[in-house]
Amino acid sequence: MRTIGTLVLSCLIAASICLPSVAAAYERPGAVSLAGEWEFCPVEPVIDIVPDRYTRPDWPTLCPEWDEVIDPEASPPWDSDWHPVPVPMAWEHYTNAGYNEAGWYARYVDIPREWMEDGKRIWLEFDAVATAAGV
Repeated sequence: MRTIGTLVLSCLIAASICLPSVAAAYERPGAVSLAGEWEFCPVEPVIDIVPDRYTRPDWPTLCPEWDEVIDPEASPPWDSDWHPVPVPMAWEHYTNAGYNEAGWYARYVDIPREWMEDGKRIWLEFDAVATAAGV
């Protein structure tokens, strides 16, 4: 029993050592937070639009049809149900929606020209995106 306790304690200590580097990942030099006000429009979940023919119905899989569904050009028109929302935000705070709901987020971002010089790459990182995302 003492060995299990030591193992659990060791895992907790190891995890606590790793957490600060993960938590500070967005604070890298040159990183820009996109938190703030975004436009948001709830839509029908992708799993309801593109039926999953290969596994259980509640397990989404990537298939060619999804490219059409998550294409930003296929997003709802601006005169539809778009609303300003704070990001980060949980679905439950805005729509009181259940599991596997879907929606579009939109925001214009100015990208400095120097970010694209000398073969530099821009890395866009999303937290808590599930099933599918399009940029």
